[in-house]
Amino acid sequence: MKNHMPVAYLAAALFFLLLSSTAIADTKADFRCVDGKSFRITFSGSKNNYQDAWLVFSGKTRTILMKNRGAGSGSAYAGDGWAFEEHHGDVSLVDTGAAKFDAIPCHALAAK
Repeated sequence: MKNHMPVAYLAAALFFLLLSSTAIADTKADFRCVDGKSFRITFSGSKNNYQDAWLVFSGKTRTILMKNRGAGSGSAYAGDGWAFEEHHGDVSLVDTGAAKFDAIPCHALAAK
């Protein structure tokens, strides 16, 4: 009778390798806000455990680096005059360079 244990170990190792590589991949999402702005945000899972995010407005080439602000519930990133906030599925964008810091409600767009 053959010992199939090495094959089982190899299969388990491959499974966990694939699982870990997908768990730390960058995550991208597209949003449209009630004021008409649309943007893509990319969270850096593989680079530094979601401490950075990059925001790009539709039709623009400038990338805005945002740092994780460590929200107690949800997520919050800010940088270069903008803030991205998510709490229980509600997303808002804030122009922190504006005279009035109003949160602009946004919704996710369907994946392409």
